Amino acid sequence: ANISMANLDKFSAIGLFSGASLGNPTNTNSPVSNAKNFNKKVKVTFTSFGGLEAGSKRLKGEQEALEAAGIKNTHFYISPGTDHEWQTWRRSFHEFAQLLFKD
Repeated sequence: ANISMANLDKFSAIGLFSGASLGNPTNTNSPVSNAKNFNKKVKVTFTSFGGLEAGSKRLKGEQEALEAAGIKNTHFYISPGTDHEWQTWRRSFHEFAQLLFKD
């Protein structure tokens, strides 16, 4: 998250798997605090967790806060029955890749 958010001129899609967040839109130091500028640069955001990870419980609320602040094209995925592990990330990549490679 730190690399992509600090280099929005280089990344138009951001995928965060297990443990990361796009940030708090009420924090004026965060790129997501300026929805208009963020939306102009970033076309797809994706955040995921394993269903057994502690972060999965806060993910929906974080996505709702971003959407309420005007951040567009947010997607999230919770991998059923997995934790901070390869199966979570494999499933997450499968979901994320479909957002990137569309006809």
